[in-house]
Amino acid sequence: MGRKKDEYLRAKTCKHSIKLTRLGGLFVRESCENKETLMLPVQQVTGKTVRRKYIAAKRCNTCPHYIREKRVSNARKSMR
Repeated sequence: MGRKKDEYLRAKTCKHSIKLTRLGGLFVRESCENKETLMLPVQQVTGKTVRRKYIAAKRCNTCPHYIREKRVSNARKSMR
């Protein structure tokens, strides 16, 4: 028995989310107000190391600060 495909759907669709990791973590923007975030060092393409907010996706699923990101129609996606 594996995890459900959309177990972290709420975490992925949050306005603050940047990227969902393979291990069930979520990088979020600085605007995220959740108290359970960690500051992890992340290496950029240029070689510099910056600190980004990181949270376990299961903690983000129950977040009281959840704001759903706006949906983009398929026509607008193809124009990008």
